[in-house]
Amino acid sequence: MGGSSEAAALAGIRTSRIILGALVTSGLVAGLDGVLETSQLSAGDPTIGPGFLLPVIAAVFLGSTQFRGGRFNIWGTVVAAYVLAVGVKGLQLAVLPIWIPDLFNGTALLLAVGPAAWRRTPTPRRDVVGRSGRTRWP
Repeated sequence: MGGSSEAAALAGIRTSRIILGALVTSGLVAGLDGVLETSQLSAGDPTIGPGFLLPVIAAVFLGSTQFRGGRFNIWGTVVAAYVLAVGVKGLQLAVLPIWIPDLFNGTALLLAVGPAAWRRTPTPRRDVVGRSGRTRWP
């Protein structure tokens, strides 16, 4: 539902433990992925990570436009990851140059972020300060 950590704390939920658990879990998953990637390569390679960033970022931002407009969500990201994977695999099966999948992911990222940023109206400073809970303008 996407709420506030302050509201969850007021409801009696121990947010610090949940945040710590999420960080520990993501660290363990990243470590396991590193071990599996190293076992496939049979060597440690510090330059392998950046090649994964563009597809992941494109999937997350494209996923934010799938179900809830402009809000990041898991199911939208899963659908977007499958769409991008099918598109990249189709381009690979078409025996196109090796740089075409990166172009496809970059274009998908631009098409996801561009219209979402263009249609969003700028929020006046008065509303931002009022929403943060600090001070309200008269």
